[in-house]
Amino acid sequence: MKVSLRPLLLASVAVLAPQISPATILAGYNSFPGGLGADEGTLQSSSTFSGSFLSNGGSTDGNYGPTVPVTGGGVIPGNPPTGNGVATLLGSSVNGVAIAPASFSISVLNTSRSAIELGYLLFDATTRNNPNQLLGVSYQISPPLQGPFPASQTLVDVGYTGNTNFSDFSIPLTGLILGVNQTFSATFFYTQINNVVSDMFVDNIALTAIPEPGSLFALGCLMGGGAFFRGRRRRA
Repeated sequence: MKVSLRPLLLASVAVLAPQISPATILAGYNSFPGGLGADEGTLQSSSTFSGSFLSNGGSTDGNYGPTVPVTGGGVIPGNPPTGNGVATLLGSSVNGVAIAPASFSISVLNTSRSAIELGYLLFDATTRNNPNQLLGVSYQISPPLQGPFPASQTLVDVGYTGNTNFSDFSIPLTGLILGVNQTFSATFFYTQINNVVSDMFVDNIALTAIPEPGSLFALGCLMGGGAFFRGRRRRA
């Protein structure tokens, strides 16, 4: 009896599709034009940036956050340009005592017609002159208010010279759903350690969404279906 492997191959394509499909960038910030929002993303037009920035310098790795796929979030998309600006958190002191008033924030409004399952908050960051400083991060969804959720990150490296490879960070947003007309906002703020003043620089920030399983399954079926019909034409 002749056994066809084609059904098994088609099923494999459908199963594997969710694992290879890319996450979606909702808003990607890489040049930080004050108040003008993100540089790319499906919700670019409904995004904002508020804070201090430099119009040059930045991370040189050409990625939003980590350069490898993030578990559960798919392959990280995007290829942000390098050396085109950074958001800044500049440390300062009064009478020798460090103070940290600096902060900046991003916000992304869901103007689509459906709720979105969030994936990750990705970014690159570094300090200018002191290692092991704490970058404060807090994020929330509203209305109604969910959060704020703290997610501080330690900046272990010192490397800001205008253009350098910043450290990569990813904050999982597991279980968070951004409903229609809801806003995701994240605030980055200066957090001092041992009264040490150290400027901080953040680049290549992206809010991502997890691909919808239904869409991925349909994509897998289309791919498999195309292979099936091509095979039938060859046999005809």
